[in-house]
Amino acid sequence: MSHSQPTESNERVDVAVDLTLGDLLDASPDGLLYVGEDGLIGVSNRRADEMFGYPRGSLIGMPVETLVPEAVRDAHVQHRSAYSVAPSVREMGLGRHLLAVRADGRPLPVEISLSPVVHSRGRGIIATIRDDTSRRHAEVAMTTEAVLADEGRIAQQMLDTVISGLFRAGLLLNGTVDLCEGPTRARVEEAIAMIDDVIHAMRQTIFGDPRERS
Repeated sequence: MSHSQPTESNERVDVAVDLTLGDLLDASPDGLLYVGEDGLIGVSNRRADEMFGYPRGSLIGMPVETLVPEAVRDAHVQHRSAYSVAPSVREMGLGRHLLAVRADGRPLPVEISLSPVVHSRGRGIIATIRDDTSRRHAEVAMTTEAVLADEGRIAQQMLDTVISGLFRAGLLLNGTVDLCEGPTRARVEEAIAMIDDVIHAMRQTIFGDPRERS
């Protein structure tokens, strides 16, 4: 008796039978929520539960506004209603930093994409949610680095301007010291020494004078 060999077609059928919709949703690296017209969460994948800090499946049946900061929940209801009138595939809050709320009340920076869906029992929205914490931390770090670099540049420019002015003043005094006598000469020489000390102190305080490290 001959035995049939598994074919590629049979293997695809076996995989399709074994995989459920839940398996596919849970394979997503992003959080996925289905929200019905009533604003209640109907489906959540594993990543969404983990991201918001809820036990597996406990988001189902909750108002989606539970995940929205309390200060903007009323506004979110209005935005959701407006979206249902003219639904489209788009990013939510384009150009703005969005915040959601975890189960423990901590804010969660997120990026959200919305997709309308129609099915036999009505229609709703699929929200694709990505934790934006790492990107925003990197953004803040880059901004801080840029600010510090800019502050350093401004400080260097100010230092160069002040030192240049003091140096010119010192040169003028050096050019006149030989014309002075007695107490006047002593005071001019003292002023020249003070200018030199100020220039050195400014370099040392702001940047560290290389001569001190050599």
